[in-house]
Amino acid sequence: MISRGKKKRKPADSGTSSLLDRRIGQNPSGPQTSIPTYYDDDYDEDSFDAYDDVNSGYNSKSTAVHTPTPMSAHVQIETYELDDGDIPGFEAMPDARDHQARLDEAEMIRAHESRRRAAIRARATRIAQYAFMLLCLYLAFLIYGVIVTHYDYDPQTGKIMAQTMSVRELAAASEFRSMQAFYLRGRWLYEETLRLDFKLHNNPENALIIATEYEILLEDVAKLSVDLNAASFSPAYNQLHAQLLNWVRTDTAVYLQNISAAITQSSQERANNAIISREIMYTHFLIISENIATYGKSVKGVSLGDVYEWSPERFVREELEGITDG
Repeated sequence: MISRGKKKRKPADSGTSSLLDRRIGQNPSGPQTSIPTYYDDDYDEDSFDAYDDVNSGYNSKSTAVHTPTPMSAHVQIETYELDDGDIPGFEAMPDARDHQARLDEAEMIRAHESRRRAAIRARATRIAQYAFMLLCLYLAFLIYGVIVTHYDYDPQTGKIMAQTMSVRELAAASEFRSMQAFYLRGRWLYEETLRLDFKLHNNPENALIIATEYEILLEDVAKLSVDLNAASFSPAYNQLHAQLLNWVRTDTAVYLQNISAAITQSSQERANNAIISREIMYTHFLIISENIATYGKSVKGVSLGDVYEWSPERFVREELEGITDG
């Protein structure tokens, strides 16, 4: 510390190195010039402090003058180490390792926050995807329900009401629709046969060409016969299943073979057999149609309007001859 006080001005010892020489690092052993030092009761202490602050900027370890007592004429030199806080306006530089550690810690915090936000976004995306899938499944279920639901007209209220069905009734309706699908495929074969008969009747000069079309239709008969033979139904449909299979494999196939051979071979016998086969084919299909309608009446949730409305005569009149009921 610097000892200060009001001293009387007295010349310092000429053999003592001056304060200026010591501050500029001159060699005290060399030639020196004595600079008198005076101590005055009226010296300005603030000016002394300012001078000491300016010279302290050269080094944190500054040399200060210890003012001697009035009884002493020599100068005593005392050294001490200043802290960073003792120098006005001086801020300590942060340690490089501490600064890098703080930077690394901040980077780790930012990386953790970024991963947390990414995890939140991924979780939200998965939730949105699951919700969208559930919504699609629900919409598909609603659409399927609308398609398979059957409606009945209620004469009492005058409204069309949806049918309420149990699981057993749904299973029975599904099996009936499978049988009805085979029936419709057989009816398509009958319609194609009636179409060729109508064509042959109106274009006898193209009989040979039409004969090949009869033979091509036999391929569809064979496909339906195989599918029917492989199909399995409950015992309640055994009789209807056997009737339809026999009609396809026997009645229809025999008629197509006879009519084709009668044309290509110019055989009257095969022509007579074809006429008989066509009558059998017609009769048996009407029986099958009646049976399919009878089965359908006992099954809830199925439509039989197309079965009731169709007949060979109506098909020829409306589809082939173009005559509609006015």
